[in-house]
Amino acid sequence: MKKKTNLTLVLAVFLLAAAVFSRGFLPSKVPSPHPAQVIPSGQHAASIHFIDVGQGDASLIVSGGSAVLIDGGDTAAGDTVVDYLSHCGIAKLDAVVATHPHEDHYGGLIDVLETFDVTAVYLSDEAFTAPSYERLLDTIESRGISSVFPDIGDTISLGSSGAMLTVLAPGAHSRNRYGDDPNTWSLVLRLDAGGCSALFTGDTTASVEQSMVKSNPAMLDCDILKVAHHGS
Repeated sequence: MKKKTNLTLVLAVFLLAAAVFSRGFLPSKVPSPHPAQVIPSGQHAASIHFIDVGQGDASLIVSGGSAVLIDGGDTAAGDTVVDYLSHCGIAKLDAVVATHPHEDHYGGLIDVLETFDVTAVYLSDEAFTAPSYERLLDTIESRGISSVFPDIGDTISLGSSGAMLTVLAPGAHSRNRYGDDPNTWSLVLRLDAGGCSALFTGDTTASVEQSMVKSNPAMLDCDILKVAHHGS
């Protein structure tokens, strides 16, 4: 019962934060966007921005002068994400993560990659055929950006801040393990910064969640939960 209560509280806090900071958000009219969550702890400080892209996901993490973007909404949201990053003063992204090959998560990233200096793009290792996804891959290649296909336990460091993202799921060759639903291929990431933690779950499914609970439950104990599949 305690676990259920704690999870309910986390969900309520997240939904409230998302509502407060995304309500009425128009990048062209907001010169100084504010993060939905700030983790203040000296050099390990981090800010998390949940960008309103409508039906889709886009989360920006800024820490120690480094920035990571997790998903970018659909193709129509590209300008919104670019404007938001620009208003935040972002010129370079150390990492961009496309959690899985559904257009409402990766579509807007094409505009991002064409606008900003990006060091690496992290992708699910499963092949996927769709014109817009192939365009994303072509953009990565044409701009000379590194493609990374992470496995469980791999990490992304945010500069010298000490903040770190760790891959918790689904692992290499996820299609063999979970099937053909791209949602099951979603990269699940845990952010640790300043003694606080946040979980970004993409569109991961119950089967993957159950696998994580069995294999590494301690890593799921976090302060902030980005609910999977837009909270559905």
